[in-house]
Amino acid sequence: MSLSSAVMFVNAAYAMHTGTPPSPPPPATQTASGAKSTGDPHLSLAHGGKADFRGKDATTYAFLSAPGIAVNVGVQLSNFTLNKQRLLVHGSFFTSVYINVNNALKVSLDASRVNDRNYAWNMLEGTCGGARVVLGPHSEHACATASIVTQYSSTVVTAMGWSVTATSQPVYDRVGWGGPRHRLDVHIVRDADSHTSCIHGIIGQSFAQERRDGKLDVYPHSGEMTTSAMGEGAIDGVPDDYVVPHGYDTDFKFTMFQPTPSAMEACGHKATFKSSSAFTFSSSL
Repeated sequence: MSLSSAVMFVNAAYAMHTGTPPSPPPPATQTASGAKSTGDPHLSLAHGGKADFRGKDATTYAFLSAPGIAVNVGVQLSNFTLNKQRLLVHGSFFTSVYINVNNALKVSLDASRVNDRNYAWNMLEGTCGGARVVLGPHSEHACATASIVTQYSSTVVTAMGWSVTATSQPVYDRVGWGGPRHRLDVHIVRDADSHTSCIHGIIGQSFAQERRDGKLDVYPHSGEMTTSAMGEGAIDGVPDDYVVPHGYDTDFKFTMFQPTPSAMEACGHKATFKSSSAFTFSSSL
């Protein structure tokens, strides 16, 4: 029985005995358990915030940056319709995801690999300690303390107190031949035992702060529109501060991948950071 249910039960019993009305249960505590991106792309931030993020075509952004782990996303522009083809949208999608764990495990997912049945035999590619890793559906892989589990069209990478899920989805009602056929939705969850606030990135920073809402695109019912929201109001700095030149790069303005001692002290991180030399290579299928 939950705390609120227990309170309601006790209050009801008390009311029957005394004739006084019960007091309301305590409000639920909001926690930062997860954050995600869906669609073109809509961000559901930790603590309940919302924002949209168009990005720039063929550009990679730092999505999550925390001690020992970096998650970057690649953007591709797309034209598609909504509302039974009444609205033409010039938008974008996340079509690639790069995960770097201590510079030892480097894996990527790319929507261009996905077939018409929404899966790929090489959905995940990368390296573990220099050894090549390629995974298709319903597979498992371990690399030191990191684990990878794939389902039919989704992949979960768990490492350094984080769980990152990337799921392929079709791009419906797309217009023209130049845009992506599939997108990747990303869901990031922090381990309940992780208390560090040394977290940044476009979506990662929402774990380390109170609720912040960002700019949202407004979709008319019909006509034509171009998305423009870039997370303004929900992110520190400007969107270009989060651009990384290559998929596995960890260095950007607000990086927390290998924070300096002063940076760790400033964000209240008490644990000693372990560099990649402490990440032993032991891979198994």
